[in-house]
Amino acid sequence: PLTAVTRAALVRRALRTAGEVLSRSADQAGLVDLVAALALELRRRGDLGSDTRRILDSATATAQAALHAIAEYERSRVEARLYDEVDLLEAAAAAAESGDATRVVGDFGAVVVLLPARLDAPDALLLRALARHAPVVVALTALDSDGEVEAAARLGVDLPINSVPSATLPTTAIAVIAGDPIEEVRAAVRDVLAALEGDHAVPLHRAAIVHADEETYGSALR
Repeated sequence: PLTAVTRAALVRRALRTAGEVLSRSADQAGLVDLVAALALELRRRGDLGSDTRRILDSATATAQAALHAIAEYERSRVEARLYDEVDLLEAAAAAAESGDATRVVGDFGAVVVLLPARLDAPDALLLRALARHAPVVVALTALDSDGEVEAAARLGVDLPINSVPSATLPTTAIAVIAGDPIEEVRAAVRDVLAALEGDHAVPLHRAAIVHADEETYGSALR
């Protein structure tokens, strides 16, 4: 498997071949992480040709150098036979498609994907393969945003016309002012823990912390 240490080493080596624009900063951890994240993002999006053209349209030396570094990194990774999460998703989908995993998948029962933060091409590929052997349900937060429409297209299904009806219970809203996202998370966790106590305690399985920005809040909550 591709480990974080190996990935960083391959990216640094690739940056050193990317010309003067990036090679001078090949050992900077921030740049290494950025290029590695961009490489994975391009793979997960599954539309490398269009994404590459869009990046090159910026007509900057940095964009060209970054694409060169990513191409060299991917070449080295494949040459070393190091697999990442996209390779695992594609291999699992291929196994399900070929019938090799029929007995295992048949024991799954229904597969429920609850409120995915994102649903990229490799994810959809696996879900479509699983759907040939077992019921697959993807629960989305909304039905009218670009993200949900794109997810439905990747899954090859139409979005339902109406959302799932739910009862609306009376509730109160409390506004909290926090200095930064970490303080916001701490305040939310404190509220959930406080709700466990008292005459009208709310058990954990009935509580949730909802956030919009995975990059800002996801890692802090985990």
